[in-house]
Amino acid sequence: MTRRGAGAVLAALLLGGALACSGGGDDPPGELIGDGDRYEATIRRTEGGVPHITGDTLGDVVFGQGYASGEDRACDLADQVLKIRGERALRLGPGEDGANVESDLAWRVLGVHERAVEDWPEVSDGVEELVTAFTAGWNAHLAEVGADGIDGWCRGEDWVEELEPVDVYAYARSVAVYASGVQLIPYITAAHPPGEEPPPLPGADEGGEGDGDAGDEGDAGDGTGAGGDEGARDEAAALLARPVASNGWAIGGDRSAAGGGMLVANPHFPWEGELRFWESHLTVPGELDAYGVQLSGLPGIGIGFNEDVAWTHTVSAGNRFTAYTLDLVPGKPTTYRYGDEEREMTSRDITIEYTDEDGEVREVTR
Repeated sequence: MTRRGAGAVLAALLLGGALACSGGGDDPPGELIGDGDRYEATIRRTEGGVPHITGDTLGDVVFGQGYASGEDRACDLADQVLKIRGERALRLGPGEDGANVESDLAWRVLGVHERAVEDWPEVSDGVEELVTAFTAGWNAHLAEVGADGIDGWCRGEDWVEELEPVDVYAYARSVAVYASGVQLIPYITAAHPPGEEPPPLPGADEGGEGDGDAGDEGDAGDGTGAGGDEGARDEAAALLARPVASNGWAIGGDRSAAGGGMLVANPHFPWEGELRFWESHLTVPGELDAYGVQLSGLPGIGIGFNEDVAWTHTVSAGNRFTAYTLDLVPGKPTTYRYGDEEREMTSRDITIEYTDEDGEVREVTR
């Protein structure tokens, strides 16, 4: 993805329709939070714990949104940052059947975090403001309660630590490629030249046919021979074949009882784990008044409404890319045919760290 392309995707993902909002009203008092002279916001919780966040500027309310996100969903963002950095095996151990090792290797190959770090100095002012303010709010909550005081399954874990804005930006970019590059993860660590069998990954069951699990969250062995490769492909195919769809219903004013337009957003995203939506209300009096949901750990309103418009989006199982197969040259397992040419594959070593069962930090290279 080019820097311009990434910026456009991120702006749409983070901003949604929120910056087109206007209006706002007086809210009852709530909890006042701040970060020195940079940000100040008020968070008022209503039924169901929904945070209504008010501030004088966009930076203020997004700071408050990051703080409230940390209160409700700190583990979601901390875990996803660990994943895309390729540090799960280092901080959590190899995982069952080497799952964390495989995840780290695959995400290092994709290079989402690495590219985000390279591109961060050139992001638009709007994206930088949103991401920086949100991260400051998330960090402010963590600094106030500590890892031992957060609410969630990662309470007390030493890997729950202060984030940099580029970490949140990188996470947003990983979401932006969810329907494309992320779907290749089950194949990455399963790939090897025919006839070559790499050693089992740390944590894998060396007595089995495979050398680990096939993907970031899967549990099927990827193997080192034909049988293992088929297992990885089967898991990837099952993931891609999983029913995915959403509905968005728009009703014109002449069809509604009250005479106004209506929009029903019915996104079919997970109710647990990553990619969960989180509800909030953002208000800058006279400038912004938007209510809706965003993916947990990201700023802005992705699906929502204001006084004038409502917006939604849908997801489907349609392909966003086309895959081609290329024939290998007989006797040359890392050379393939391209038209009338023969081309050599290129390779690079990926090294990640993992913590073994004795607490020692070791390395593995593929």
